[in-house]
Formats: sequence, C-alpha cells, structure tokens
Amino acid sequence: MTVAQIRLDEKGEISSVEILQAPHKSIARATAEAVRNWAFYFDSKKDEKPICISGKLTFYFVLENGHLWSEIQNGLDDCRNSLYWI
Repeated sequence: MTVAQIRLDEKGEISSVEILQAPHKSIARATAEAVRNWAFYFDSKKDEKPICISGKLTFYFVLENGHLWSEIQNGLDDCRNSLYWI
C-alpha cells in the first residue's frame, strides 16, 4: 500500500505530491512520478467556484497471476462531486 498526499490548484493541476507511506523507496518514487502526470478538472456546470484542495490517495497494489495492478481509494471526497480525473 502506498499513500500520497496531493494538493491541487484551482485549475485542477497537481501542485504538490508527498508520499506518506510506501513499502519501498522505488515504489514511492514511481507513485509520485505517476501522480504528478495526472490532471483533474472542475465541472463548470456547477455553481461552485474552483478551489485549491488537498487530499490523500491510497494505492493498494495487487500481484495476481504474475501481473501487478493497483486499486485507488480517493480521499478527495470533499470536492462536492465537482472534481474529476482526466
């Protein structure tokens, strides 16, 4: 399991990534690098104005039949359903 604390600016761009927990330094580096390439957007149909937010993403890594994949738990739920991954 790897836990990343991220901060998004009002444009939905990642402004900071901090790895809080990881089983190995190489996994921490790879997770941070991958997350820095993500982008989000605020749903402009809502009346809410975009804001800077922070939250945690938890990655659960699964090795199954020789293949590694991850499940992500999103800790950005306080965005009132107006923030989406792109």
